[in-house]
Amino acid sequence: MSYEYVSLLKRRSSAFMKYAHKATKEGEYDIACFFAEQAVQLGLKALTLRVLGYIPRVHRIRELLGIIIKTLVNLGRSDLANNVEELVKSKRDSFKLLEDAYTGSRYLMRTYDIDDAKGCIKIAKKILKVVDEIEEEIFQRKPLH
Repeated sequence: MSYEYVSLLKRRSSAFMKYAHKATKEGEYDIACFFAEQAVQLGLKALTLRVLGYIPRVHRIRELLGIIIKTLVNLGRSDLANNVEELVKSKRDSFKLLEDAYTGSRYLMRTYDIDDAKGCIKIAKKILKVVDEIEEEIFQRKPLH
């Protein structure tokens, strides 16, 4: 597993979040939602690469989180797995909106407004915070950036 690749994915994730904020300020809500989704997807893939040594060939956020939950349970970290499960359950609608942005913002007749963009960014930040917390707990040091 390449720490350089993990760091690259994390940097790209951060860049997507930065541009999600910028797109929101510029009224490009479809793009903001897509960028927020990409930030999360890359952050989750960086974590799976670091923990599993490979990146699963999936893009759905809840599917990636499911892989992370199973991995945490296998590592004896049910406490962290439960935290992730609780986040998914408590923010189900936000997750659906964020996942919808992966295709909806690019290919469908779906449009997003400022509330959608802010919602996508908000849930993206929560997910990425959990990713950093998991990484810190498992590796007992600050996450790679």
